Amino acid sequence: MGTQTASATKTPESQSSTTTLNQDFGFFKIEGATSSAKTSFKNGIRLSEATTSAKRIVVFGGQVIFHEPTWSAKSWSGADSGSEADFTFRSARVFGNHVSGAVLERDLAVFESLIEGLLHRSGWTSVIPRFANLRGRQASK
Repeated sequence: MGTQTASATKTPESQSSTTTLNQDFGFFKIEGATSSAKTSFKNGIRLSEATTSAKRIVVFGGQVIFHEPTWSAKSWSGADSGSEADFTFRSARVFGNHVSGAVLERDLAVFESLIEGLLHRSGWTSVIPRFANLRGRQASK
Protein backbone atom coordinates (compact mmCIF):
# COMPACT_ATOMS: atom_id res chain seq x y z
CA MET A 1 0.00 0.00 0.00
CA GLY A 2 1.11 3.53 -0.68
CA THR A 3 0.83 6.09 -3.46
CA GLN A 4 1.81 6.02 -7.10
CA THR A 5 2.07 8.78 -9.69
CA ALA A 6 3.07 8.78 -13.34
CA SER A 7 3.11 11.34 -16.13
CA ALA A 8 4.15 11.64 -19.74
CA THR A 9 4.41 14.74 -21.92
CA LYS A 10 4.15 15.39 -25.64
CA THR A 11 7.93 15.60 -25.68
CA PRO A 12 9.73 12.27 -25.25
CA GLU A 13 9.81 12.45 -21.45
CA SER A 14 8.11 10.58 -18.64
CA GLN A 15 8.39 10.24 -14.89
CA SER A 16 6.93 8.21 -12.05
CA SER A 17 7.14 8.01 -8.28
CA THR A 18 5.96 5.78 -5.45
CA THR A 19 5.71 5.91 -1.68
CA THR A 20 5.31 2.77 0.37
CA LEU A 21 4.01 2.05 3.83
CA ASN A 22 6.61 0.83 6.31
CA GLN A 23 7.62 -2.78 5.67
CA ASP A 24 8.72 -5.03 8.54
CA PHE A 25 10.13 -8.46 7.70
CA GLY A 26 11.26 -9.24 11.27
CA PHE A 27 15.01 -9.01 10.81
CA PHE A 28 14.78 -6.23 8.21
CA LYS A 29 12.56 -3.13 8.35
CA ILE A 30 12.21 -0.30 5.83
CA GLU A 31 10.63 2.97 6.95
CA GLY A 32 9.43 5.75 4.63
CA ALA A 33 10.42 4.21 1.30
CA THR A 34 10.09 6.25 -1.90
CA SER A 35 11.20 5.74 -5.48
CA SER A 36 11.25 7.81 -8.62
CA ALA A 37 12.19 7.31 -12.23
CA LYS A 38 12.55 9.66 -15.17
CA THR A 39 13.30 9.12 -18.83
CA SER A 40 14.00 11.65 -21.55
CA PHE A 41 15.45 12.11 -25.01
CA LYS A 42 17.34 15.30 -25.84
CA ASN A 43 20.00 16.18 -28.39
CA GLY A 44 20.31 12.58 -29.57
CA ILE A 45 20.82 11.16 -26.05
CA ARG A 46 18.41 8.83 -24.26
CA LEU A 47 18.60 9.31 -20.49
CA SER A 48 17.14 7.15 -17.73
CA GLU A 49 17.43 8.04 -14.04
CA ALA A 50 16.12 6.16 -10.98
CA THR A 51 16.32 6.85 -7.25
CA THR A 52 15.14 4.81 -4.28
CA SER A 53 15.39 6.14 -0.74
CA ALA A 54 14.05 5.55 2.75
CA LYS A 55 13.90 7.37 6.05
CA ARG A 56 15.53 4.41 7.78
CA ILE A 57 16.55 0.81 7.24
CA VAL A 58 16.68 -1.20 10.46
CA VAL A 59 18.47 -4.59 10.45
CA PHE A 60 18.47 -7.26 13.17
CA GLY A 61 16.07 -5.42 15.50
CA GLY A 62 18.06 -2.18 15.48
CA GLN A 63 21.58 -3.60 15.69
CA VAL A 64 22.33 -1.87 12.39
CA ILE A 65 20.45 1.27 11.30
CA PHE A 66 20.97 3.29 8.12
CA HIS A 67 19.51 6.82 8.25
CA GLU A 68 18.32 8.24 4.93
CA PRO A 69 19.83 5.61 2.60
CA THR A 70 19.62 6.45 -1.10
CA TRP A 71 20.36 4.33 -4.16
CA SER A 72 20.62 6.17 -7.44
CA ALA A 73 21.41 5.12 -10.99
CA LYS A 74 21.68 6.94 -14.29
CA SER A 75 22.27 5.53 -17.74
CA TRP A 76 22.45 7.25 -21.10
CA SER A 77 22.97 6.16 -24.70
CA GLY A 78 22.93 7.54 -28.21
CA ALA A 79 25.33 10.32 -29.22
CA ASP A 80 27.07 9.64 -25.90
CA SER A 81 26.74 6.66 -23.57
CA GLY A 82 27.61 5.69 -20.03
CA SER A 83 26.23 4.94 -16.60
CA GLU A 84 26.62 5.95 -12.96
CA ALA A 85 25.34 4.40 -9.75
CA ASP A 86 25.76 5.19 -6.08
CA PHE A 87 24.62 4.21 -2.59
CA THR A 88 24.77 6.84 0.15
CA PHE A 89 23.34 7.35 3.63
CA ARG A 90 23.26 10.30 6.03
CA SER A 91 24.50 8.31 9.02
CA ALA A 92 24.52 4.80 10.47
CA ARG A 93 24.46 3.12 13.86
CA VAL A 94 26.05 -0.27 14.45
CA PHE A 95 25.43 -1.91 17.85
CA GLY A 96 24.37 1.49 19.21
CA ASN A 97 27.44 3.39 17.99
CA HIS A 98 27.39 6.10 15.30
CA VAL A 99 29.75 5.15 12.47
CA SER A 100 30.98 6.91 9.34
CA GLY A 101 30.83 5.40 5.89
CA ALA A 102 34.56 4.58 5.99
CA VAL A 103 34.28 2.85 9.37
CA LEU A 104 31.20 0.92 8.25
CA GLU A 105 33.01 -0.18 5.09
CA ARG A 106 35.95 -1.42 7.19
CA ASP A 107 33.62 -3.23 9.62
CA LEU A 108 31.74 -4.91 6.78
CA ALA A 109 35.05 -6.11 5.32
CA VAL A 110 35.97 -7.66 8.71
CA PHE A 111 32.52 -9.27 8.93
CA GLU A 112 32.87 -10.61 5.38
CA SER A 113 36.28 -12.10 6.22
CA LEU A 114 34.88 -13.73 9.37
CA ILE A 115 31.92 -15.26 7.51
CA GLU A 116 34.10 -16.49 4.66
CA GLY A 117 36.54 -18.06 7.15
CA LEU A 118 33.75 -19.89 8.98
CA LEU A 119 32.15 -21.12 5.77
CA HIS A 120 35.48 -22.21 4.28
CA ARG A 121 36.18 -24.47 7.28
CA SER A 122 32.91 -26.29 6.69
CA GLY A 123 33.48 -26.63 2.94
CA TRP A 124 31.11 -23.84 1.92
CA THR A 125 31.92 -20.72 -0.04
CA SER A 126 30.14 -17.38 -0.14
CA VAL A 127 29.65 -14.59 -2.59
CA ILE A 128 29.17 -11.34 -0.68
CA PRO A 129 27.57 -8.59 -2.82
CA ARG A 130 29.70 -5.56 -3.54
CA PHE A 131 28.23 -2.12 -4.03
CA ALA A 132 30.30 -0.03 -6.37
CA ASN A 133 30.13 3.55 -7.40
CA LEU A 134 30.36 3.10 -11.14
CA ARG A 135 32.13 6.44 -11.50
CA GLY A 136 35.30 4.56 -10.67
CA ARG A 137 35.61 4.26 -6.90
CA GLN A 138 34.21 1.61 -4.62
CA ALA A 139 31.44 2.98 -2.39
CA SER A 140 31.00 0.08 0.03
CA LYS A 141 31.12 -3.67 0.35
